[in-house]
Amino acid sequence: METLSANEIIASLINDFRSGHITTIYGNAATGKTTTCLMAVIEAAKKGWKTVYIDSEGSFDSDRLKQLYGENTDKILETLFLIHPKSFEEQDDIIKRLPKLCKSNKVKLLVIDTIGIHYRLAVKEDPKPVNTYLILQMNLLERLAKDMDKIVIVTNQAGSRFDRKDEIKMVGGEIVEKSSKCVIEFHKKDNERFATLVKYKTEDEINMVERIGKVVEFTIKEKGLFLV
Repeated sequence: METLSANEIIASLINDFRSGHITTIYGNAATGKTTTCLMAVIEAAKKGWKTVYIDSEGSFDSDRLKQLYGENTDKILETLFLIHPKSFEEQDDIIKRLPKLCKSNKVKLLVIDTIGIHYRLAVKEDPKPVNTYLILQMNLLERLAKDMDKIVIVTNQAGSRFDRKDEIKMVGGEIVEKSSKCVIEFHKKDNERFATLVKYKTEDEINMVERIGKVVEFTIKEKGLFLV
């Protein structure tokens, strides 16, 4: 099993990202999801690992990466295989090709940022087949994590709950959650940001069960995410 640190928020909730399962982080815009992914990329590069980064949302920013790293990012960028799907169909095709893309042992980190943006549009037009495709995508990602011992980080969008307007729900709901052993919610309230450990099911679940529901407050700064 491989482990990867990212920032104080991840450390406080789950210690680190781990290979063998999917960690999903969902939340509204500007809550730190992409920043967390970029920080994970930096840490992976420091270990000499390569990363496959699926940037569905177009939020990957090399300037932000440089800001976080604080040095020349050429070495970081050399470890990246960056892909930009423009539709749900393209996303599906790319995910199907991941077993080949991740075949090398040097590729240890797989990031999908975000899994839900193209799904959100496609599911409105044809829900049944689109939901089936999302299930298959998540199943494939789960198998990659387990069978190839990869660290898989999935980010996802969120929307407001109709019954509880002060709370949010993840796009794709149960489909994404079912395949994710670890689920973290990033949310904003006024000008404050919080992270909640929603789900954690791994081999050492007994040691982590007390953390389920744990909430930490954090802030986003030039050098990343930090606890308040």
